Amino acid sequence: MPGQTKAKRVFPVEMLFMRATVLLFVEICTAGAIVFTTLYYIPLYFQFTRGDDALKAAVRLLPNIFMTVFASILGGGLIAKFGYYSPFFIFGSAIALIGSSLLHVSGQFTSTSAIYGYTVLVGFGAGLYSQQGFAVAQVKVAPEQVGQALGFLATGQVIGAVISLTIAGTVLVNTATSGLQELFPTIPAETLKNAISGTAGSFLADLSPTLRVAALDVIIGSMDKVWILTITAAAVGFVCSLLLKFEKVNVQMGAGAA
Repeated sequence: MPGQTKAKRVFPVEMLFMRATVLLFVEICTAGAIVFTTLYYIPLYFQFTRGDDALKAAVRLLPNIFMTVFASILGGGLIAKFGYYSPFFIFGSAIALIGSSLLHVSGQFTSTSAIYGYTVLVGFGAGLYSQQGFAVAQVKVAPEQVGQALGFLATGQVIGAVISLTIAGTVLVNTATSGLQELFPTIPAETLKNAISGTAGSFLADLSPTLRVAALDVIIGSMDKVWILTITAAAVGFVCSLLLKFEKVNVQMGAGAA
């Protein structure tokens, strides 16, 4: 609005003109996309391929969640001790890229232990840098801009989660519906969409073993395309991490909490 002061701005426009905050914004945005997409689609994968109920599917997320939290604490502690932050963004995004790529090539018969291992890689990689930008930003801006910088990065975290889940959901439903319509041309599209979302009752369970495997191939094949999104996010994060300055900063332990 005309006459609005910097202190009263709802959105900190000046952060868009600072290299460090823009790069950290992108890093947190991509990390958010990786973390939340994994949290949403791994339980869905196990519900389809292993017949898990909601609780058991959620329990299967524990390796990923534990590793994400562990890596976040580890990264924060090491940055506070040594002061160099860019290596954690570089290696974190690279590890997340590897884990996402492995999830992309997995199928309905991929072993449970392998899926756990892939999600551990994704969690460890994303965890290394998903929260570190909040701590780094506080020493990269003027003291009076700290609040604005943190708000700016928090916005990026939310944007990454919302956009990634929106795109992923659209990709899964559209591609899986098209594939299932070819497999079941007489079944209404709405029923097929409900089967994909898990609200079609026993539709998949009532199929013959051969048809059920074929239907799951279509659904899991469509879900594999979702991981292209996390691969892209990790790749963008990796490129941006190379643009961060290799410098030593005075980061206090615990300053990265968001």
